[in-house]
Amino acid sequence: MGQERALAEEGIAEELALEVLDQLKRALADRYAIERELGQGGMATVYLARDIKLGRSVALKVLRPELAASLGGDRFLREIEIAAKLAHPHILALYDCGEAGGQLYYVMPYVEGETLRDRLLREKQLSLDDALQLTREVADALSYAHAHGVVHRDIKPENILLESGHAVVADFGIAKAIAAAGSARLTETGLSIGTPAYMSPEQAAGSGDVDGRSDLYSLGCVLYEMLAGEPPFTGPSAQAVVAKRLSTPAPRVSVLRKTVPAHVEQALDAALALAPADRFPTAALFAEALGNASAPTHQRTGAPWSPLAWWRRRAVRLAAAAAVLVVIAGAIAVGRWVRPSGSVSRHPRTAIAVLPLANLSAEGPQAYFAPGLQDALLTQLSKVAALTVISRTSVMGYQGTTKPLREIAAELGVGSVVEGSVQVVGNRLRVNVQLIDAATDRHLWAEQYDRTLDDAFAVQSEIAQRIVAAIGATLTQAEAGAIAAVPTANAEAYRLYLQGREYFLRPGYLRENYESAQQLYERALALDPGFALAHAALSLVHGFMYSFTYDPRPERAERQRAEAETALRLAPTLPQAHAAMGLVHYWSRRDYQRALEEFRVALNGLPNDAWVSKFIGYVQRRLGNWDQALAALSQIERC
Repeated sequence: MGQERALAEEGIAEELALEVLDQLKRALADRYAIERELGQGGMATVYLARDIKLGRSVALKVLRPELAASLGGDRFLREIEIAAKLAHPHILALYDCGEAGGQLYYVMPYVEGETLRDRLLREKQLSLDDALQLTREVADALSYAHAHGVVHRDIKPENILLESGHAVVADFGIAKAIAAAGSARLTETGLSIGTPAYMSPEQAAGSGDVDGRSDLYSLGCVLYEMLAGEPPFTGPSAQAVVAKRLSTPAPRVSVLRKTVPAHVEQALDAALALAPADRFPTAALFAEALGNASAPTHQRTGAPWSPLAWWRRRAVRLAAAAAVLVVIAGAIAVGRWVRPSGSVSRHPRTAIAVLPLANLSAEGPQAYFAPGLQDALLTQLSKVAALTVISRTSVMGYQGTTKPLREIAAELGVGSVVEGSVQVVGNRLRVNVQLIDAATDRHLWAEQYDRTLDDAFAVQSEIAQRIVAAIGATLTQAEAGAIAAVPTANAEAYRLYLQGREYFLRPGYLRENYESAQQLYERALALDPGFALAHAALSLVHGFMYSFTYDPRPERAERQRAEAETALRLAPTLPQAHAAMGLVHYWSRRDYQRALEEFRVALNGLPNDAWVSKFIGYVQRRLGNWDQALAALSQIERC
């Protein structure tokens, strides 16, 4: 009788589940085609679906009906939108969220790789190198998210996806959204936020006020399991696990795996400290300690090692670095905001800013010409070592401004300013440009161009050369050749390149902009397969799509590499090709030394390029070369 009743209840549950799924399919029919169920978790059921508009596979997660019924839907969606703004190579992107058929859902990329849980079930323990690599990558994601005010609250092997051997953390901000939207009503569903084997003591005790150190504790539990083959606390029930966690310290990982180095065990002990104040202040410091064999040693029988003590040992070096940053910041502040009385500028004419060019074209297919021409002009001037060219990012805030040029020049720390306008009428390209001395407001040079669209490259090349001459900067023969070198003989291909570049540089790191840029670059290359600059640009698009996990498939990384190699084969000295290859080594291969070599070659050809200097700084930081990282990143402010 009991068995018959259980079977009947199971049948009813299956029927209800199918009914819920049918309702969901009908509600989302115009947006997503649900193909099959991938699995169920404590909070949601996961389906493989196809994004009808973009034709891509996605993971559609639907909250449990009883959970969704207890939540405030509007509040949940507002909270989850905060997580949607996170963009990091080791964070799985959030594509979409909403309410359909009375059910709350959110959409993420479909990753074909396995989870860390899958790998642990298969291997039980990981090699030390693999465990530390994955931990550092998750810590990198946590540092980024915590800096943006998002705490994960449910770090566990099931939420760590493995894509091409690298960690990608899923469900960022979901637990926070559920907690914020459900409040006290969560108890009615029997759901607790977090997983007992990995949740921090403060989270297990029911504290609603947790910070990044709670995620750090959970990451420590995950690392412990990767090394030891089991979490630090186990028991026959969730209550038993929580009770053990609140009453006893974690067992030493070396008891279960004697080959774990002392400094790794010490860092792990600190991450698993009962009190948040005794843990590392940030996930980044935990990751750094895992790789620091010089971290102080201790015996368990003595005073416990505090991460703060290890931090103090680094105080002198960090204080020196901070002092350098203060000096840099002070110099920038003085250079940008303090001007002496009179008409003499503090900055040489060779320090130059190219302001956004006014777009006088009708909105439509030619509207890209103004920003495209500005970017091309900045690139040309960045080839001249005698100049100091302010980056595009720094000048974009002045688009449409009514500030006097003297004030703009003082804020940017320049002695010369370029402004102008661009208009496309039919097949005619009209460019009005002027170079102004910041100290006197006097025109050093001005010109009007009325050419055909086919002359777009010739116009920006000529403008760059005239600016250099008017400023009085020294132009080497090699630099003159680089400015005059025609990247493609196909005028239409160059226009498509400019248009693609405009999409690529749009703010927000949006997938649709990268996809539009990719299509335009590919159209340019269809017209001229030998267009090396377009191959390099396309490599960057593939790299950003892969690194931001818009398309984390290995095929995307392979396309990034192939385009960079093609650009180098076609133009071995092209700086942009070397920059593209540097990004291949940096993001896809994690070969930081090779990346540094390629970025340095790129910087030789583009000595004023802030983007290249920025990535050199990032690579030096990865290599632990703090002084060189500071020098490269300070160059960004100079550019």
